[in-house]
Order: sequence, then C-alpha cells, then structure tokens
Amino acid sequence: MPEESTNADDEEDFYALLDVPYNATAQEINRAYKKCSLQYHPDKIAQRGLQVTEADQAKFTRIKEAHEVLADPRRRETYDAVGEQGLKWIEEPFSMDPQEVFSNFANSSVYDRSKIFLLFVAIIGILLLVPILVCLQVDEDLGSSTTWCEVLIPLWIYDAFLFLTHLNMLRAGETPRPEGMPEEEWVDPLPYSKRRFIALRHILKVTFEILVALRLDDVIECDWSVVFLPLWIFEALNIRKKMVVANLQILTIEDLEVLLGKPFSEFTPEERDAISGKDFAVVPSMDSPQAMIALKMKTMAQHDLLKIFFRDVFLVLLILQLDDEIDWSWWAVFTPFWILSCCVCCGAYMQLNIAQAAATAAGVNTDLGNADGTTNYGAFDDAESGQQQGINLTEAEKEELRERVRSSASNCCNTCCNQAFVLLIVCLLVGKANGAGYAAIWIISPILFIAGLILCCLGCAIYCLRDVPETDIDMQGAFPMTYDSNNNSVDDYVPPKVIPTSPSNSVAQAAAGEEKTTDEGSSLSPTDLLGGGNTTDAPPGTLSDLD
Repeated sequence: MPEESTNADDEEDFYALLDVPYNATAQEINRAYKKCSLQYHPDKIAQRGLQVTEADQAKFTRIKEAHEVLADPRRRETYDAVGEQGLKWIEEPFSMDPQEVFSNFANSSVYDRSKIFLLFVAIIGILLLVPILVCLQVDEDLGSSTTWCEVLIPLWIYDAFLFLTHLNMLRAGETPRPEGMPEEEWVDPLPYSKRRFIALRHILKVTFEILVALRLDDVIECDWSVVFLPLWIFEALNIRKKMVVANLQILTIEDLEVLLGKPFSEFTPEERDAISGKDFAVVPSMDSPQAMIALKMKTMAQHDLLKIFFRDVFLVLLILQLDDEIDWSWWAVFTPFWILSCCVCCGAYMQLNIAQAAATAAGVNTDLGNADGTTNYGAFDDAESGQQQGINLTEAEKEELRERVRSSASNCCNTCCNQAFVLLIVCLLVGKANGAGYAAIWIISPILFIAGLILCCLGCAIYCLRDVPETDIDMQGAFPMTYDSNNNSVDDYVPPKVIPTSPSNSVAQAAAGEEKTTDEGSSLSPTDLLGGGNTTDAPPGTLSDLD
C-alpha cells in the first residue's frame, strides 16, 4: 500500500479528498467522485440556496484534479511513487521552481533523503558491477567453475535493454513534423538511416562481446583475428562516417557560382540537391558562425581519424600477441596508446598556444595568472597594445578573444588530467598483464576511488542540507558590533542622531556630555552617549527600522 503523499503546501492528498482508501478500485474512485460532486459542485451548492465562495470552487477544483489523476492507472502509479509535486515535475519538467525544489528537499525527512542517496549508490554500483566481476574472475576469486558467460550476465542484460531500445526506435518510424513548421524547413533530427546505422553498430559490438566470452571459455576454438572480426567491421563503419566529415568542403555562395560558372539563381534542382549533400557545407561567409561550426566539425573528424589509426595499430599488435605471432612485452604492445596520449595532450597545448598567439597579435591581454582579471605590473593594457599593433577592436571582440583563450586553457587542463587518469589505469593493466603480483581489482582502483569520493560528496550534500527560516536570520550580524568599557558586545546599538545645530551649541552640548555621569560616578556606556538608548527618534535606515 503506498504511503501518504504530501507536498510543499501541506495540502490534503488525493485519496483523502475523495475519501477512499489507498487500495481503492477504479469503480470505487468513480463512485466517490460522483458523491463528492453532488456535495461540492458549485451548481449543486447554488441549488441548495447557498452562496458559492472561492473556497468552495477551489475545493471542487482539487476534487476534480484528484479524480483525473487517480482514474488514470499510469498517473496514479506515478502519484503513489513520487507524490503530487513529483507528478507535476514529471509531466511538466519546466514548471519546477528551483527555490521550491530546494525548500522541499531541505525540509524532507532522513528517510526520503536515504532513498535518494541509495538511488545514486545503486546507479554507481550497476556501472561498476561488470568491471568488479571481471577483476574477481581474473583472480579466480569466483571459483574455477565460474565461466565468463556467467560473469558477464549483467552485461548481457544491459545489451538486451539497449537492443530493445534500438528495436523500438526502428519500429517507431519517422519523427512527425511539429505543427506549424513548414515542410521545407523540417529536418528529421534522427532519420531512419541513422537509426539503422546505430542499431548495426550495437549488433556488431554485442557480437564481439559474445565471441570474446566464448573464446575465453574455450567453447569455440579459433584465432583471435576471427573473434575481432565484428570489431574490424565496426571500425570500418566509423572510418567511413568520419571520412565524409573530414573531407567536407566549406564553400560560400560566391565560391559555388565561380565553381559552376553561373549565378546561384540559375542552379538546377539536381545541382542544388548535390550541393546540399554531405560533401559540401554552404555558409554565408567564411567568417560567419556557420563556417566556424563547420570548420570545428571537420577538425574534430580529422582528429578522430587520427585516433582510429592509432587504435587500429594497437588492435593489430594485440591480435598478434594473443595469437602468439609475436612475443613482445605488453609495454611494447601498448606503444600506440602511449603515442596517442602524448599526441592528444600536445594537440590541446598547441590549441592553447594558437589562441594565445591570436589574442596577442590583436593586442589583447590574456594573462591567465590573475584570477581577478587584473594586469601584471609593467604589462601593456589592451588599448595601448592594440594601438601599437595597429588593430582597433571593440570590447565585445576583445572579450571574445579572452573567452577563447580561457576555453582553450580549460580544455588543455581537462585533457591532460583525463589522459593522466587513463594512463594510470592502463599502466596498472599492463603491469598485471606482465605478471605483477597485485590483485586485478587494483586496476580499477582509481575508478573506485573517484566513485567513493563522489558518493561522499553526495552524502554530505544530501544529508547536511538544511533550510534556514528567514525569521532565524540575524540581520544585525551584517553590521559591526559595538562594545562597552568591559569589552562586552552591545546588541541594542543605535547610530547617533544627527541634529543640525549651530557651532556654539554643538560645543556646549559636547561639554555637557563630558560632565554627564551615572549615580555611581562611572562613565556612561556608548549606547547612552549615542542617544541614551532611545530608539524612538532614530532616523530612518538605522537598525531600529530593522527591529
């Protein structure tokens, strides 16, 4: 039986509104709704000679909303699981108020927070389950009778789920065109040909995994080159896809007119279809954002081809090593990987140098050493350096160059850190393959460490988050405190009253203030000297207004 659902406004839940139990059937819910309608419908209230109030209308609106949710089995199941607010957020994600989400979460119980935390633990556990099982199987901790096909059962379940997803995408047909969009402007974001390509790659990947498991269990006796055949087909499809983008020709309309020798208006439909294919990218100008995007896609495809080349060389060496065609050290077999990692880091560093050189040539200061954006002593500012270079840039163009340098620096740092992390895991793998004595679980120890760190941070964020009521905020804490002669804080500090007087009167008042003492003969506290503790005549804007 589902628990009682609550929301941020502490409104009565839907079952209580209809006065039905949580296990009520659809017929009982409909009868309860009819009964409540006879009692709370505005027309029925008016027929009884009573005045319909806003509370009566709001009551019936809530009853109608409760019936619409509970009468729908799918929406009722969602409501029972996440409550009214959760149902609204699932059906209308963009209707979520961040402050309301934060307040609801901050006021939630430890039980609700534990469910959220356990959800994250389950997700990370599922992601790490297969690597952990593989490491245990390598060390024979699962028993000598355990086969690789049994160890990889979680992987088969994951692959089956993805296969059903791809099958549903193929059966769904083409994406319908949104209403109001002209047909000539509509482009299917996921065309049928792309769906077939994605499904084919998934089938090849699963076939390779099955062949590897069968080969490790000695169910099939064949060379590893045969086992890797689906992976080679997978790589060939990737190369074909990347080659099209890497050879993309970026042209403007003027370039096309020169190429074909006639104005663009005279192009035939066949020529326009050929131009709009995958071999050409027509842009308004070479400096336009469309040209920058096309150039970035082309550059990324070229980099991907370089990675595929090194990956394929590594696969060749790996197959030869597994088939005993060569007898190299595993450190030598992974040579393409070491070279590729160096190339990736050097490429990111070169991109940073290019961005800095472009900004320097334009006379824009891009000092990355100052977090506050200030210029080091003795450095030229943007205006002076730009005048010396003979380049006049607007503030928007200067900021664009600075942002490009910052983005390149961030990308360089992230790339180097990622490569260092991957290199650590690969070094542990190669050491184990060369006969190191440590357990195989140490190969994924960096991943386990990061996962544990993430869970610790999530746990602190989930369990330590509290909502601070506005009534508990001490506004006086934002102001300096005053102290008396005994170094005790004075909480009822009031700024001095400013009363315009003549200079002679000010001197007389100051002299009179110095002679004023208490009955015991001690001097008055600063509060008395600054107004005698009377806050009724304090000027507007003082702390008395806040009180």
